[in-house]
Amino acid sequence: MRWRTLIGITAFALFVFGCISIFSLFNPYWIFTISSAVYITQACIFLFAFEESKIDDPKPKNYPSLTIMVPAYNASKTILKSLEHVKALKYPKPFDIVVIEDGSKDDTYEKIKNIPGIRIIRNKKNKGKAESLNQAIKILKTDLIANIDSDTYPEPETLKNMVGYFNDPKVGAVTTLIVPENPKGFLRRIQEFEYYVAFGFWHKSISTLDSLYVTPGPMSIYRTDALRDVGGFEKGNITEDLEIALALQEKRWKIKCSVNSKVKTEIPGDIIGYIKQRTRWYRGKFYNTIKYKHLLFRREYGHFGMFVFPGTLIVEILAMIVFIGFLTVNFKRFLIEANNYFRLISLGLIRWEFILQFDPLTIPPYLIFLVATLLIWGYLLYKSLKFDKRKVKIYEIPYICFYLIFYSIFITTAYAIGFFNELRGSERKW
Repeated sequence: MRWRTLIGITAFALFVFGCISIFSLFNPYWIFTISSAVYITQACIFLFAFEESKIDDPKPKNYPSLTIMVPAYNASKTILKSLEHVKALKYPKPFDIVVIEDGSKDDTYEKIKNIPGIRIIRNKKNKGKAESLNQAIKILKTDLIANIDSDTYPEPETLKNMVGYFNDPKVGAVTTLIVPENPKGFLRRIQEFEYYVAFGFWHKSISTLDSLYVTPGPMSIYRTDALRDVGGFEKGNITEDLEIALALQEKRWKIKCSVNSKVKTEIPGDIIGYIKQRTRWYRGKFYNTIKYKHLLFRREYGHFGMFVFPGTLIVEILAMIVFIGFLTVNFKRFLIEANNYFRLISLGLIRWEFILQFDPLTIPPYLIFLVATLLIWGYLLYKSLKFDKRKVKIYEIPYICFYLIFYSIFITTAYAIGFFNELRGSERKW
């Protein structure tokens, strides 16, 4: 066993032991209350920032020259549809489309080799997304470079809505609203609401504070000079879109978000694919946080260094403490108490009328914070859906309730797995 693996497993075991100790020594409800209070405070600050921001995109003073990069690896099922949407993008100037075919093992190259109007860079062996993008960046001469994944389908107006932010010479990248393509099935429907909130409200409010720490792979536009200033994408990084954003923040480039257009992207529909994707995301978040730890609590990085970057890390750590502590210390007791409670109801020994007759002053603090958290989360979802004029249908209400109440368990599980994998030093891979 490698020393790093042994150290990682020991560190994670100590972390779990610490969670258990916290829940054993203190009232677990107060721990939950404190964690909820931290999240609510953070959400309210973002909400205030959002309300002060302008939703309308700035109109471009000019239209810079632009190249669209489409990295493709084993993308046979989606590449044609993606390129069809890319070619349909509206832009006042002609733009180049470069597909980096990264040594696919399927028939991706055969499908795209005769498509007119695109340039293909073909790698005989798979180099990985970051290195593939870098080899294109080295030879491109346009002012802007857009990266669009080969399983992503942008709306026609997306480019025009995004480029106005580059009027500011300090803006190094611009992101947009990302939603799932064809969200059928329980898991995809739940993820749809998550995407609206994450890439809608959160990204817009955080960008208002000039503190975005990810430029999502489905579609982001970069200033070419900014990419070259940070040395391009890091080879071998499993979340290169997060690393490049942190590198831009380090060099004081601004990252903005447009929510007046959207791109649709393919998402996992099975639980194994979902856990694999999210584990990679959150492991990459942990790895890149360690790499850029020197940005934490630094005044010179403004809201990003003093609030957003460390704040999101604190919320994620608290979530793991609550999740692991609850499972290891209180989950069995919770099931027993819930079972006894519902048995009394089924036997008619507890009337619903009696349950509703309570003294408001006796409501425990954790319940108040739980309700407040759900209300805030629901409001953020409402604001995010408004960006897309997306109306909720009656049959979607159960999905929304599940997302608001239980979905955080899935997220925290994936984060804990990614945290453990990084600590034990397993191979980083897609």
